[in-house]
Amino acid sequence: MHCVGSSVIAANATPAQQKQFLAPICEGAHLTTLSLSERGTGAHFYLPETRLEAISPRNYSLTGTKTFVTNGDNADSYVVSAVAAEADAPLGQFSCVVVPRDAKGIEWGPPWDGLGMRGNSSRTMTLRDVVIPRSCLLGKEGEQIWYIFNVIMPFFLIAMAATYLGIATSAFEDARKHLMRRHHSHSGTTLGQNSVLQHRLGTLWTVLDRSRCLIYSAAERFDSGDPTR
Repeated sequence: MHCVGSSVIAANATPAQQKQFLAPICEGAHLTTLSLSERGTGAHFYLPETRLEAISPRNYSLTGTKTFVTNGDNADSYVVSAVAAEADAPLGQFSCVVVPRDAKGIEWGPPWDGLGMRGNSSRTMTLRDVVIPRSCLLGKEGEQIWYIFNVIMPFFLIAMAATYLGIATSAFEDARKHLMRRHHSHSGTTLGQNSVLQHRLGTLWTVLDRSRCLIYSAAERFDSGDPTR
């Protein structure tokens, strides 16, 4: 999530955003993350209900609730998606903003007790009239859709696929080691010498290696700028 959030900030960063966010990120002194998911819209990140309102020539106000915010209450900044709240705003005008952790009005729910990746401190983030400077807007107003499909989704999908590839690889290695060391007391043979289990383990390895090749190929094509990525 830090890598994806950093990529969103970097895509169209202003000089001020480069200094405030990207420079410390490159120095390893700043942790950012995504704050996109919402209870009502789920994985449809491009349909946020969190509202962004211009309250002065210098400031915006954010109101809404985000769920499953990785590194919640631990990151230094949060990339937040929001819909324009002005009555005369064009239909479907969504924007992305980066919110500093010390912004007033942010409340955190308890850590999510999930199954699997339990160390990422996912929490619910409630924004109650959080005032941020307009300099926190990423790109232009209404460009959130561009960020979602050109930056967030490619990086997010590759990152998630790679994460679960690593988990699956570890699970496969544990299974392989178990088959090699588990012996039958009456014969001295290992489970790994059983032809049925050999076949099943080989099938798992094939699926795992196929997935690895697919992920690496997709990442390489994305990095090279392939339009069919």
